[in-house]
Amino acid sequence: MKFVFYFTFIFYHSLVTQAQKSMDNNNLPCQIIYKIDVNVKSKRPDRNTTPPLWKYALLTICKPFDEKITPQRQVIGVEWKGKTYWKELIEVNKVFETEEDAFSYSKTNTIPIASFKDNPNKVDYLSDNTSMPSQTKQAYIGIAKNAKAGACLIDDQNVMYLIDNLSEWTDNLLNKRLVVSGLLRVEEQIEPLQNDKGEYSAGTEGRSNIITNPELPKIRVTSSLIVVFKKETEESIAEKIMEASDYPFWKGMDSSKGKIYFYKTGNKYHILFPSELEKDSFKKKFEVKSEIYEIYQPNWESQKD
Repeated sequence: MKFVFYFTFIFYHSLVTQAQKSMDNNNLPCQIIYKIDVNVKSKRPDRNTTPPLWKYALLTICKPFDEKITPQRQVIGVEWKGKTYWKELIEVNKVFETEEDAFSYSKTNTIPIASFKDNPNKVDYLSDNTSMPSQTKQAYIGIAKNAKAGACLIDDQNVMYLIDNLSEWTDNLLNKRLVVSGLLRVEEQIEPLQNDKGEYSAGTEGRSNIITNPELPKIRVTSSLIVVFKKETEESIAEKIMEASDYPFWKGMDSSKGKIYFYKTGNKYHILFPSELEKDSFKKKFEVKSEIYEIYQPNWESQKD
């Protein structure tokens, strides 16, 4: 199911009146999301000298029966079940900063979103939510913290993201730098960003950022290394060195080295990284430490006795 849209201006009272009745009888959506040029200041193209800036916006395209008709209001043509209907552009309710925000709002609130094929100046079609282009999971990197509303991630710009359905981080992830993949849902902020005690909630003023369907760091999946300490290095010293890395770690190793290697070396740790760049940086910085025997890339497919 899809809507085909194009824009025009209606100057005839009778046509809008008749179209309004048709719309009400066909259950067409009263709100849609599509890209608009937010730099447009006038209906006359010659008066718009600023370069176009296209952003998704939430629009209301229905009006009460008793509202006075505005003959020169912009109208959206809707091709629906083989017929063309007209909807007036009543109000721009919200402009979304990013495409992710728009798709998240559409999915959460079941509002159809416009998609474009070739010409950004024209809405080619508007799909319903069942056929809406699927979101791709994004990777979010930051420090794991526990907030009043639950587990959250604070990125390098100090933006906070709540982790959906996670009340708190486990001890080995809390306060560590890590990556979480998921879909971003943006919700309106009901409570102030900062409460009376000075505590901060997740999001920015006016909205909360929530990572839904989260994928947490996981051994064998997340980028990782094995840190092997020398036999004479005490466990307390090894733990202190690992804590200084700011990344989540667990005791253990893969099975690619065999028993002889295992017994001739000291404590061993899995350590997980949010990116390959940070993994390489860690390896260069820590492999020169005198307490460490070696740092290597695990091979999960190899298994030695």
